[in-house]
Amino acid sequence: MPDKYTCDSCLPAFDLYFLNSLEVSIMEIYVDPDRCIGCEICVDTCPDIFEMQADGLSHVKKDAAACDPGGCCEEAAELCPTDAIFIDGKPR
Repeated sequence: MPDKYTCDSCLPAFDLYFLNSLEVSIMEIYVDPDRCIGCEICVDTCPDIFEMQADGLSHVKKDAAACDPGGCCEEAAELCPTDAIFIDGKPR
């Protein structure tokens, strides 16, 4: 016998409505190698996303998760002295 306090028809609708609306907030991050001077501010500010590589420049980690709005990626972009960090195709 089903539990009288569980609504099986509401859960799929809830998942479709709320989960789809949560997926909109992912940002794409890019470091322009022509602008980057290798100061490491972004790596210090957001080490889960940025790393220094052998060329002496900052790069987005290959296995980095996308940044959330208001997270450390935006702070790193704002602190970058050469505006080398692009978020969603735009320099900060």
